[in-house]
Amino acid sequence: MHCGEIVTGNIGNEIRKQFSLAGKNVIIAARIEQLNKKFNTQFILSGKFANLLSCKKQLINLGKLKLKGLGKKSGCIKLFELYQLYRDIYLFLLMKFVELSFILFKLNINV
Repeated sequence: MHCGEIVTGNIGNEIRKQFSLAGKNVIIAARIEQLNKKFNTQFILSGKFANLLSCKKQLINLGKLKLKGLGKKSGCIKLFELYQLYRDIYLFLLMKFVELSFILFKLNINV
């Protein structure tokens, strides 16, 4: 998981539309997700996302890693893993947040 500004929108025409996400933070989130194989984990957080959490004691520090395809400034980031119980809670809350965000987007409501 990672956080930051992204660009969202429907791409295509009236016959075929596709909802899409774009931006540096989308790429970082995808790179972090791919690291689960390397660390044998299921849920990795970036340092930026981990700083937003109140349960920092429940994080396992995985160290700093350079992500491919990113510049020097944003290429090296801290990584963390959540303990199992907290991981399940955050996944549930994240799914609810995504569902709500999608509904608000479909209704064209800006929050």
